Amino acid sequence: MAQSLSLLSFLLLFSYYSTLTMGAYNVLNYGAEPDGQTDSAKAFLSAWADACGSGSPATMYVPAGNFFVSQAVFQGPCKSSEIKMYIDGTVVASSSYDGEAAWLMFKYVDGLSIFGGTIDGQGRAFWACKTAGRSCPSSTTSLTIAKSNNILISGLSTVNSKGFHISIFGSNGVTVQGAKITAPGNSPNTDGIHIQMSSDVTVTSSSIKTGDDCISIGEGANNVWIEKINCGPGHGISIGSLGDTPSESGVQNITVMSVVFTGTQNGLRIKTWGKPYSGFVKDVKFEHAVMQNVQNPIIVDQNYCPGDVNCPDQRRRRGRSSEIATMAAEGEELSNKRIIFKDYVVGFPTEDDMVLTPSTIRSKVPKGSTAVILKNLYLSCDPYMRWRMSAPEHESYTDAFVPGSVIVGYGVAKVVDSGHPDFTAGDLVWGLTGWEEYSLITAPEGLMKIKHTDVPLSYYTGILGMPGHTAYIGFHEICSPKKGERVYVSAASGAVGQLVGQFAKLMGCYVVGSAGSKEKVDLLKNKFGFDDAFNYKEEKDLNAALKRCFPDGIDIYFENVGGRMLDAVLLNMRAHGRIAVCGLISQYNLTQQEGIHNLFNVVTKRLLLQGFIFPDHLHLYPKFLEMVIQYIREGKVVYVEDAAEGIEKAPSALVGLFAGRNVGKQVVVVARD
Repeated sequence: MAQSLSLLSFLLLFSYYSTLTMGAYNVLNYGAEPDGQTDSAKAFLSAWADACGSGSPATMYVPAGNFFVSQAVFQGPCKSSEIKMYIDGTVVASSSYDGEAAWLMFKYVDGLSIFGGTIDGQGRAFWACKTAGRSCPSSTTSLTIAKSNNILISGLSTVNSKGFHISIFGSNGVTVQGAKITAPGNSPNTDGIHIQMSSDVTVTSSSIKTGDDCISIGEGANNVWIEKINCGPGHGISIGSLGDTPSESGVQNITVMSVVFTGTQNGLRIKTWGKPYSGFVKDVKFEHAVMQNVQNPIIVDQNYCPGDVNCPDQRRRRGRSSEIATMAAEGEELSNKRIIFKDYVVGFPTEDDMVLTPSTIRSKVPKGSTAVILKNLYLSCDPYMRWRMSAPEHESYTDAFVPGSVIVGYGVAKVVDSGHPDFTAGDLVWGLTGWEEYSLITAPEGLMKIKHTDVPLSYYTGILGMPGHTAYIGFHEICSPKKGERVYVSAASGAVGQLVGQFAKLMGCYVVGSAGSKEKVDLLKNKFGFDDAFNYKEEKDLNAALKRCFPDGIDIYFENVGGRMLDAVLLNMRAHGRIAVCGLISQYNLTQQEGIHNLFNVVTKRLLLQGFIFPDHLHLYPKFLEMVIQYIREGKVVYVEDAAEGIEKAPSALVGLFAGRNVGKQVVVVARD
């Protein structure tokens, strides 16, 4: 689908990594050894010094392998205003403990992005010391961002820290996304992410399983946004403890949304000492928290005093869920089956990567909220979702799924309750929603109201939704077709391809499609009106097959497949041909993506090769809808769906896309009303 890695991005990434392996800032070139034993700290710091001092955008690369780094402080300020660090390997700490406050630290840095990789804090020996009650040195934070600005941490895994896994101190504009933080539930003081004296911090789409707070927020934190977190085991998300000293800064503007707590000691907690100091906590919003087996769902402790030792002489007050959570719970409790994403996928996904989980949801939005509650009717299975099942190691236009959280995709739904002025109960909408029977959508501005109900509602997962709009953009807007041109569509029987072929026929083009079975080939020729079609699985030589179908060459190629198919197409394109790159479904499940050998044809034939994604063209949706709804009413286009009945069938339906089991647009019917 269009919402997938474009070919252009793939080619740039391939070229980029070829450069990295030979580039000046590859730590191997500075003497780093990927054996997990040789201390590579000096090599890492030397690579950093050159990248930092380059004066232009720079990249530091840590390839696959285990790199032992005793300690490293990556110091700024840098001459380069943009440094990217790509980590494909694992950075390993010493298993001994010496009381150093920080293991890996970035200090006085502006404009740093860290992508992928794993850092292993080797904390087990230190935890054993703490657990045994021996005299142990202070804990060590694995990764510290100190007094730095404009920092992105994306797709990083951090395991077994001796102390905090990630600490953000005195910094501004820090984003942590797609992180996977893991330590045993009994590991002491291993907070996932600690935020202090920092502003404009975002933590999103991450899985945190530790022995202490998943996220802890200390003094001086403001404008913090936490969303789409899977937390547990651990102690939940905590603000404080605050107010222990007279001069502490306050905490304000904290938003925690769409967090799933599983098996945690606490859910959401605010803890302050009962002392007459000037510290404060204000403007805090907790919204849409799902709690499963949580001992203390919500705690507001304004007289925090661990162990009741040296406490201020005040009667302690503790507000628990009975005082707070119940007041926010309105409406009846509805049963809500959900499809939970288990963990990141390598290779082909299986049904076991998704879990059907029982849950509940309230039928009313929280008081004062602008959210909406949806009853999901139809869910869309789309190839781009495979990309979201992979660990987020590189920059992408869309977030990876969060392990332990509900899968998200396009769907059709009915509004059950609304706090938003643009939506009322009973409205029919389409857009992004959860793979569950009911969804609380906290930012419903992206939902589109359904005005035309004289067609099947399921069409808004396909021909009238994202796939249909994708076909329109790629063919009409990017390829600019002319009557009589020769058009080739790969994966032509799918949700997008079947429409591209019909749009091309309506333009007076000659159209050939390929698919993976005799049934699908017959569908292309006899149902959708393609001039010709072939089963690519039966063709030993794709180049010969295309020459047979297009003796005079191809003017327009609508790319859904990539790999060998694209290579063959490049040999058969006519001069000034156009290629709209919608998706690369043949590559999504490969651990090593296939290379493109015939790319020089783009130069010699002066080809336009353009990748695109659906969200960039939302402004064209009204124009598209007006055209296609009329085609449907006049019978000029037809649409074939492959419907799976019941949310229980959603995992099988999605996995079936990558085995070619579906015939037409794959949709899951959750409810028909």
